[in-house]
Amino acid sequence: MTQNYQYASIREISVLIRVQKISHVEVVQACLKRIEELDPKLNAFITVLADQALKQAKDAEAEIKAGNWRSPLHGIPVGIKDFYDTAGIKTTAAFEHFKDRVPTKDAVGVAKLKEAGAIIIGKTNMHKLGMGTSGLDSYFGPVHNPWNSEYIPGGSSSGSAAADCR
Repeated sequence: MTQNYQYASIREISVLIRVQKISHVEVVQACLKRIEELDPKLNAFITVLADQALKQAKDAEAEIKAGNWRSPLHGIPVGIKDFYDTAGIKTTAAFEHFKDRVPTKDAVGVAKLKEAGAIIIGKTNMHKLGMGTSGLDSYFGPVHNPWNSEYIPGGSSSGSAAADCR
């Protein structure tokens, strides 16, 4: 990106995208670069959807340039907790027996995010089956606290928390 939007709010980025001051593709590329840099240490993501997210970003950019603005989330990259079904994308709930599960339908919340134009950048790690508070028990390995490795990331949504470490 031409500037560092790492500390910008979703609202600020949404406005910049809508008025075409920044590119959807640049925002997604910046997020993917950050994931590439930090995820080996954090293990916040189970699945990263780089190619799909870049395609969604190009599509969103074309829609907005054509005057088809869906919502303040249009063009905003989001991570989805791997507990929520995403059609055609692995959804595991961090559980060994679901490691290859690919649902055919989106969860209602995921469908609403897609309708709003949000770009799904990946599926975040979590405590197995959402049945714990530490984020350490996942088939895909524990999630690590981005601020202090002596602490747990906390909660069944640990990957989501660690992924938003800015």
